[in-house]
Amino acid sequence: MTFDYENIAIGTDIEEIDRFEKYCDDKVSPLLKRIYTNSELEYCFKTKFGAKRLAARYCAKEAAYKAMCGFGIKIVNLSEIEVYHDDMGVPQIRLLNEHNKKFKFRVSLSHSQNTAIAQVIAFRVKEKQKSIFRKKCSDGTLRFLIL
Repeated sequence: MTFDYENIAIGTDIEEIDRFEKYCDDKVSPLLKRIYTNSELEYCFKTKFGAKRLAARYCAKEAAYKAMCGFGIKIVNLSEIEVYHDDMGVPQIRLLNEHNKKFKFRVSLSHSQNTAIAQVIAFRVKEKQKSIFRKKCSDGTLRFLIL
């Protein structure tokens, strides 16, 4: 198997969970609104493990940011990176900006009592090349089909 190293990048981040404990009492903090989407905040605060969930999602956002830097793309707002769960409950990442369709991600989240960690692999989606077919019609005209 060969890899196209120009189209893959990784990022990792680790954080102390106690840094996020203070936000469990201030769910409307402007800082939280700058970092997390509303759906992320809703997910984080629906159980008593809010700080762990905030920390893990922050790690995922930072890891995705670092992976995107590998492609020369600087994401200014962490709220443009959203961590969500698919139908099977598996964490996923999507970009909420113009780069969303250009990249795919794989993310792994974990935490202990004290720390949270995330690792992200970002893949640049290759653009499909268009094919042009030329056909000469019976009346002598040319028709082009672009696929």
